[in-house]
Amino acid sequence: MNKNFQRLLMLILLGSVLVSCGGGSSGGATPQTLTPWTGLYNGLNTLFLPYANGPITTASPPTIYAQVGNGTFTSFGMDTGSTGTVVSKELFEMGPEDSYVGAGSISYSSSGIVWNGDVYRSTVSFMPTLGVVSARARVNILVVTSQTCLPHARDCTPSTQSNPPSNIHFMGIGFNSGVGFTQSVVAAAENNPFTNLIYVKDTPLDTMRKGWILTNLGVYLGMSTELTKNFAFVKLDQNPDTLGSPTPLWQSAPAAIGVNGVVKQGVSLVDTGVGEMLLSPAGANGYPSGDMPLGVSVEVLFPSQKQAQPAFYNFVVTNVSNPGPNPMTPGTVIISNDTSGIVFVNTGRNFLQGFNYLYDAVSGYVGYGDNGNPLANPYRQVIATQ
Repeated sequence: MNKNFQRLLMLILLGSVLVSCGGGSSGGATPQTLTPWTGLYNGLNTLFLPYANGPITTASPPTIYAQVGNGTFTSFGMDTGSTGTVVSKELFEMGPEDSYVGAGSISYSSSGIVWNGDVYRSTVSFMPTLGVVSARARVNILVVTSQTCLPHARDCTPSTQSNPPSNIHFMGIGFNSGVGFTQSVVAAAENNPFTNLIYVKDTPLDTMRKGWILTNLGVYLGMSTELTKNFAFVKLDQNPDTLGSPTPLWQSAPAAIGVNGVVKQGVSLVDTGVGEMLLSPAGANGYPSGDMPLGVSVEVLFPSQKQAQPAFYNFVVTNVSNPGPNPMTPGTVIISNDTSGIVFVNTGRNFLQGFNYLYDAVSGYVGYGDNGNPLANPYRQVIATQ
């Protein structure tokens, strides 16, 4: 599903109400790095789910095979820019332990689409190949019964309950990404299917750390010492309302964004849902809203410019039909018309042409790893902290 910066900025703004952002006038998260350590993931296991549609490309989000309740097995779009599993009515059938929760909805301001429907407590089953279940999560899901449109929607056609939308199979696995189906940030985190596992085939659950590692070919549920030994880790700030909670919430990852050498501190999102880079005007060095001109140099530094960099990359804005040798170059760079003053970048999914990306939901870290793509070497650096 295509989503532009406006949807993502809305999620950041919602998160900033609940989370202390700190760290400078830009409103970005406090830059923090993790002191090198060993042993954090010793003895832990992972489960690999290959993307059903092959390696990540600019053109479409990655998909994974899954089933909701006793419904149809199909490939679900895997989105790190939202949280929660959404299906249309023809793909859902209640399982024996499923229960009705109540009415719910989810909005995507990029298109202007609002999906309305029924929230069920259900089981999401994950499959490395279609029909072979290797893990399950127990979460709330949204079954869509109608589609309405936000004001000034860009791409939306209303659909009533008598003619409900179909062919919806979408899975949001992100953090700090909206308010779920019932307008609760806490509930959204509790309904992330990747961090609420109840079963993993041939693996004790207590050896599966809550979180995931994205690669260009597939996603690992959990993490291990072997997979993370060359990662650069960055600490996330915690939502103060969840201090001491067994299920903490974490805010957006800090990053510095440079445009033609002018670098500003802000926050970032690695989003598999978009093939473009999405940038706020506050970080765009005076360029107006719309597509950034060709030839502009862009760099993203994790977590800031003020210290030795655990990870960074750069590229020059190019034509989508002639992207050049840098595989991490986004399809386009879009500058929003936001006026909040927040410095924000959504890298888009081409980021994963040069990096592996980790989210540790227990301790609140993101991690950036060199994915071994030699074409990305001149434009990327990772200094391991693990």
